[in-house]
Amino acid sequence: MSGLAKRTMVCAMLSIVLLAPCVWQPRIEAGDLGSHVYNAWLAQLIERGQAPGLRLAQQSNNILFDLLLGGLMRAYGALAAQRIAVSLAVLIFFWGAFAFVWSRSARAPWALVPCLAVLAYGWVFRMGLFNFYISMGLCLAALALARPKSRWMWAALPLLAVAYVAHALPVAWAVAFLVYERVAEAMAPRRRQQLMMGALGALAVTALLLKICFETRRSTDQLLAVTGADQLWIYGKDYAALAVAMFVVWGLCRSAC
Repeated sequence: MSGLAKRTMVCAMLSIVLLAPCVWQPRIEAGDLGSHVYNAWLAQLIERGQAPGLRLAQQSNNILFDLLLGGLMRAYGALAAQRIAVSLAVLIFFWGAFAFVWSRSARAPWALVPCLAVLAYGWVFRMGLFNFYISMGLCLAALALARPKSRWMWAALPLLAVAYVAHALPVAWAVAFLVYERVAEAMAPRRRQQLMMGALGALAVTALLLKICFETRRSTDQLLAVTGADQLWIYGKDYAALAVAMFVVWGLCRSAC
């Protein structure tokens, strides 16, 4: 068996294991998922003229998961559609994150698979924010393709376009990431620290402007959110220890790199 065939088999088996949480319960519990299912069902009623007085609003983003769910519901029914759509979302996010880490570390991050799996079923999944979730996975895949001197860089644009249909915020983040990365590469190494401090300063000013212009709330919990370890802090303080443990693991991984 060739190396490519072995890697394909490993990826397929890993994907099957990764999707176990999507099938081991009678129903997927994920926050807004019920709302997505209801909206997809209601949209079909409107299309068939069975919901007098209602019409479908036209919008360009925050709809990809709903379109996917609606198409699957027409073909397989509501219950199967939920499992298929959510499973696809999990695979997009997980393998997008895997590809992104691989592209920036120059080696396959197999040791980080448990961490990536935890993120795949983290806070965003549990809240059922599947348009944002899919968009983030597609943007991570696009960033993997758009790594410096990659011959696949052109393929990142279609992925970002599809990601925009899911949600615009991850796309804006991905573009900002690419701009920052390219500017940093063009600078001398000793000046990159100044760029980082400038970027952090810009974020602080943006936060201040948002606070002045809008009503906002802040808490100390957001400090952990900067690292992404808060994705484990889902059901209350009992999960805080897991979030801190994940933060420590990531710190050790970063030190080893």
